[in-house]
Amino acid sequence: MLRRVTDNMSEQAAPEGVSSNTLLSLEARDLTFTANGRSLINQISVCVKPGTKTVCLGPNGAGKSLLLRLLHGLIEPTSGEVLWNGKPSNAAIRAQQAFVFQRPVLLRRSAEANIGFALR
Repeated sequence: MLRRVTDNMSEQAAPEGVSSNTLLSLEARDLTFTANGRSLINQISVCVKPGTKTVCLGPNGAGKSLLLRLLHGLIEPTSGEVLWNGKPSNAAIRAQQAFVFQRPVLLRRSAEANIGFALR
């Protein structure tokens, strides 16, 4: 079972160097993901407003990483939708996102080259 914990910080200013116009709200509506005939995420709805801190808690195998991949558009949901500022994800919205994988993979090159590769 997944749990969502939030700390509403909407009164705070945008982080330094970031315009408040670039902060995006995130909404998932009835998000479902099925694989091999098994429902792994079942009708999850969540709304995260700009300036809030949100933590996704759950035991191993609860679907936390899967949910994050769905929210960031790395995999397509079986049904439901993910909206950023009320709109489906597009290239401009994805350019404002960051996702740090639990097990990052570095290529056999310099740290600078690995960072450059990820940014492209």
